[in-house]
Amino acid sequence: ERVTRDTLGKQGGAQGFVGFRPENEVDRTRSNVAAYLDTEVNLTEDFLVTAAGRFEDYSDFGNTLTGKLAARWSLADEQLNLRGSVSNGFRAPSLHQLYFNDVKTDFDDQGRLAEIGTFSNDSEVARVLGVPQLDEEQSRSASVGFTASPTDNFDLTVDGYRIRIEDRIVLTGEFSGGNIQGLLQEVGASGAKFFSNAVDTETLGLDVVATYRLATPTGDLELSAAGNYNRTEADDELNIPQTLRDNFQGTTEELRNTYFSPKERALLEKSSPRTKLNLSADYQIGPASLFLRTVRFGEVTRNEFPFGSEQVHDPQWVLDATVSYQLTEEARLSVGANNLFDNLPDEQIFPNSFVGVFDYAPVQQGFNGAFYFARLNIQL
Repeated sequence: ERVTRDTLGKQGGAQGFVGFRPENEVDRTRSNVAAYLDTEVNLTEDFLVTAAGRFEDYSDFGNTLTGKLAARWSLADEQLNLRGSVSNGFRAPSLHQLYFNDVKTDFDDQGRLAEIGTFSNDSEVARVLGVPQLDEEQSRSASVGFTASPTDNFDLTVDGYRIRIEDRIVLTGEFSGGNIQGLLQEVGASGAKFFSNAVDTETLGLDVVATYRLATPTGDLELSAAGNYNRTEADDELNIPQTLRDNFQGTTEELRNTYFSPKERALLEKSSPRTKLNLSADYQIGPASLFLRTVRFGEVTRNEFPFGSEQVHDPQWVLDATVSYQLTEEARLSVGANNLFDNLPDEQIFPNSFVGVFDYAPVQQGFNGAFYFARLNIQL
């Protein structure tokens, strides 16, 4: 009996991904030019104003104009500085968001050949579904804070910020069935997903950094603490094209979960820790030094919708340590470890582990564990 094998000697069989076809290939390039102007003016000896503007033109997308205005006010002989800024920004759709397509041929529920997969926004499939061309993501941000040095050996900075991003680009779920199936069949397709300017988000955050320096009889010690709180939330109102609203046969919740899935929402809102604390100590004793740093990552949430389940990963602590010695004026030897105690995130629950293949997800400190090193720096 003759058995067909591929170039790796493997037998053929059912494939979850059949690969890219020649029809999926696109040849697209992008170039852009920009002009940038930045200026600073001391309106008084203690009051500084900064203004900046940027114009940028993309060959395949269009042009945009952004700007920033910031100010700093020094008080108490510069031991206290108040600062703030407002700005707007943009992010043009990436080339893969504009042009990527992964289309394969499959049988529909009536046994006919049909195209399913990810279609680009300039395709006929996107046209019949009323999906518009991708637009740029636009942001508006504001921050306010202060820096303080109440003593020669203590520094403190506190900054709060708000960032509003409109028309964030996400990958939708697959649309098929019902009236949408009829629309897709007009262009020879059966199921489709695509990139879309689906949702607006708002981020609120606070950064605090404190540094304390202490001279001891044996050496110099520097202690620092840095904390961050960062919360991103997506709006409840979604930018769903009217054609999809009119032809989707299902509940409003099903439509929302297909267009902007719980997985995509979790990626925006909860895949990064909302809190992070960094504590470090650097002790210099003559030619030797000891550096210790511990980081606490807040909890994160992963959602593998429509497969698997939502899982909350508990906060994690990680310790890094480095010992260094100045061998000569030009050479310095260091040995140490990142994640000294080999801490790992919570194990994935079974439904999210690809049937037990992947024990850990790439969250918080990641799944690489401890990393030990020896390093010799030579400066000539």
